[in-house]
Amino acid sequence: MGGTGATGGLAPGGANTGGDVTGDTGGTMGGNAAGGAGTGGIPTGGTGTGGHGTGGGMSCPVGLPGPAMTEVPKGGGGFFCIDRTEVTNAQYAAFVAAADTAGQPVFCSFNTNFTPQTSTDCPSLRYDPTEFPEHPVSCVDWCDAHAFCAWAKKRLCGNVAGGPVAPEDFADATSDQWYRACTGGGDTAYPYGSTHEAARCVDMYSPAAYPVPIGEFPNCHGQDTFADIFDQSGNVSEWEDSCSASAGGSDLCMHRGGSYLDAEDTFPSVRCDSADEDNLVNLNPAQRERQSRSITVGFRCCWDP
Repeated sequence: MGGTGATGGLAPGGANTGGDVTGDTGGTMGGNAAGGAGTGGIPTGGTGTGGHGTGGGMSCPVGLPGPAMTEVPKGGGGFFCIDRTEVTNAQYAAFVAAADTAGQPVFCSFNTNFTPQTSTDCPSLRYDPTEFPEHPVSCVDWCDAHAFCAWAKKRLCGNVAGGPVAPEDFADATSDQWYRACTGGGDTAYPYGSTHEAARCVDMYSPAAYPVPIGEFPNCHGQDTFADIFDQSGNVSEWEDSCSASAGGSDLCMHRGGSYLDAEDTFPSVRCDSADEDNLVNLNPAQRERQSRSITVGFRCCWDP
């Protein structure tokens, strides 16, 4: 078993005040909160000094940059890991300070600056790692998210079997990592259940003018073994490794889970499949141009053993 030491504690919002908390799957990892509602804060992670945490015969890396990770069973054996929270401003700032834009895929050659930028959809930056360290980073394009995950020795969530996931598989829990984690393996429409609960997560019904810090809505998490995965519904939508082409900045790429401006009957919605709950006949993925930056879009990463 890898080391369990950590220098990071818990983000605001939980009942615990610091230290290590044992998770639902066993093992103790620095800065990780227990799974259930109201049983500790939201883990910021990324500060453990050990190798891998263990639990139930599975293990996720401990000490990688970004949020702490948790295991997601693939079904039929095996697992992958996903960040327990969205990547924060403070975590992203460490990447900006350490990384350069060399080595990106050819279709990201347009991307010459990883620092969040203003745009039509991002007129006001919330990127201030000092004043807003625990807010999810936003105003980043797909290539920024992809590069962060690679730098952190993770990957932008894609196919359960590895690599990108086809856009047409966006609502297939056997193929799509992000969707599998959000739906508890394909069992629910929202992380917390099959029926929308207004303001349980950061959505249109919440009194939020901007994305809020991770942990501010501590009941916005999955069920059972998925209970330590937070904010997959609302707050900021999340880039995924699923694009319509690999030509460049105008490629359409998926973003998941809706944002603080969305609800159950908008498109994209805060459902795991982004569908309008009032019209589930024709499901469509939520997509944006690879080069686009929006205050409503951030990301989290995955990891394959």
